[in-house]
Amino acid sequence: MYEYATIRMGKEVEGMNGLKIKRTEVEEFKKYLIMEEKSKITIKKYIHDIGCFLSYIGKNPVTKERIISYKESLQKKYSARSVNTMLASLNSFFRWLDHPEFLVKQLKIQQQAFCLEEKELTTAPAGGRRPLLPAVRLAG
Repeated sequence: MYEYATIRMGKEVEGMNGLKIKRTEVEEFKKYLIMEEKSKITIKKYIHDIGCFLSYIGKNPVTKERIISYKESLQKKYSARSVNTMLASLNSFFRWLDHPEFLVKQLKIQQQAFCLEEKELTTAPAGGRRPLLPAVRLAG
């Protein structure tokens, strides 16, 4: 899956030794998530998402530019909501590593401003539920 990645502050500088992200650090993050009482599914998802990112960058140094490139590649394959869950995993990991400079913004998701006609509009009067849509159609 992944062996390690190198984190470098800001822009790449020749001769700068980076911080390597090793499996042990990912395992320590997993222990942290357990202590934070995250669900098993959440922990599995976070670790999987981090592993996918580390596989994406290979042995290249971690830079903000590479994280943004990864975000763009995810947008081509997944829905905005899915991409946001993956970014949340990475952001949590970078916060835990104390590298806030690598945090990325989530995608904006446009809310649906209308109600699909197929959805039944109801109200709960004293006698129970009654559909509103037929009344609206009759009045129309």
